[in-house]
Order: sequence, then C-alpha cells, then structure tokens
Amino acid sequence: MEQFLTPTLFLLLGLAVGFLSSLLGVGGGIIFVPLFTHFLREAGVEGDVLVKCVLANSMLTIVFTGVSASYNQYRQGTYYPKPVLATAAAGVVSSLFLTYLISVGDWYDKEAFSFVFIALLLAVSLRTFSKRKPQEFSFDLKEISLSKFSIVGFGAGIVTALSGLGGGIIMVPAFNSILKIDIKKAISVSTGVIPFFALPLTIFYMASEPDSFPELLHIGHIVPHFILPLGIGILIASKWGVKTGNRISETKLKMLMLLLILVVTAKMLWEVIVH
Repeated sequence: MEQFLTPTLFLLLGLAVGFLSSLLGVGGGIIFVPLFTHFLREAGVEGDVLVKCVLANSMLTIVFTGVSASYNQYRQGTYYPKPVLATAAAGVVSSLFLTYLISVGDWYDKEAFSFVFIALLLAVSLRTFSKRKPQEFSFDLKEISLSKFSIVGFGAGIVTALSGLGGGIIMVPAFNSILKIDIKKAISVSTGVIPFFALPLTIFYMASEPDSFPELLHIGHIVPHFILPLGIGILIASKWGVKTGNRISETKLKMLMLLLILVVTAKMLWEVIVH
C-alpha cells in the first residue's frame, strides 16, 4: 500500500508546486526540501549524505519547474532571453562554487545560514511590498543594464547553493524592489533563470557517488522513485500557473508572493528555534 501511496503523494504535490512555482516564479524548494528530508530519512539516509541528497533532489525538481514554466512563458511571448542569461550566468558561477565548497568540507551550518537568509528576505520584502508609485517601475527591460541583472543573479546563486530553495524567492523581490521591474516581468525573468541555476548543481550531485546509501535505487544523490511522479505533476500544472499569472492583477500577485515569503520565514524560524 505504501508503495502506491508515496508516488501518488509526490504526483499530487508536483501538481500543486508546479502551479504555484509557475505562478510566482519560484522553484518550489520550500515544499521540496522538507518533503525530501522526511522521505529520505524514512528510507535510511542520514547525516551529511542526507543534506546532499535533499539539495540534489530539490535541484532536479526545480529544473522540471523552470524548464516547463519557461516553455509556457515563451509560447505566450513573455520570455526575456537577455535578462535571463545575464542573471543566470553570474548565478551559475556563484552557486557551483558554493556547492563545491559544501561538498568537500564540513563548514556548512544550516542554522546560521537560516538567520542570515531570513534577515535578507525580510529586508528585500519590506521594499517590495511598501507602497510605490506605478511610474517608478520599468515596463521595458531594455532600459535596465544587464550588469544589474548579473549582480542579482550572483547573490541568488549563493542563496540557491546554501538553501536549495532555487533563488526565486530572492530574485522576484530583488528584481521588483531593487531593479524596479514590474512584478509580472520579474516573475518571468526569475522563471527563466531557475533551470540554469539548478541544472549544473543537479549534474554535480548526480555524478558524485555518496559515501554510503541504503538499498534504494539512486543515480548519484538522485532518487528516481521520488523524482519521476513529482516531475510529471510539475509538467502538467506549470501551464496553468503561467496562464493564471498573466491574467490576474499585479496586486494579487504581490499578495501571493508576500504570503509565500511569510510561510518560508515561519518555516525556517520553526526549524531553527524549535528543532
């Protein structure tokens, strides 16, 4: 019975996360990280290997989310390749470097990073959700220097490597509040960047064999039994998320983004303080 229920649960979560991620331009790591932590621990994965497996499988699901949502953005004419590539190039460099340092050392302290991440997230969010005049925002991305996208991308890449959250939770508020891009274009650029961030990390973890692993089918640190139903759900639901995001108002999108940020903050505080 459990062999049937687990893939079904992952499929349903893939549908939900695929929709939400495509709607808001985030990777879905807030759900993937605790989900993989629970099921991998139940399967007998522990310690340093558990941390790496959680990050690896989260990154692969984020690849599904980003590629599928970007394809649907492209079909609707709302995909912006130059800002996406400028952001992604810098982010890939920083995320790969940090991932390498995590994999070869034992310096990574998730609790310490959680406090830093929460402070950064709240600071950027306060600027994003404060009242701003519509004329303050840019509706033409050509007016913004590509170097500014690269700076945001570099920082988001660091967040991606350290948290497994995909970077979108930082990129969307940063694009909107710092670069003053309207929220729908910010979501579109973030969506396009996500797969570029996650794919190199996924390949890295897929190619590196864990020191020890329970009797569970795996490719490097990737567990196909979990990934396949999630990926199917994401591919199905991302089209609905992109369409909904293009239809609803910017105010509603901002409120949904704020709600997601509050959930992320509460989750990280719960993990650090209670556990």
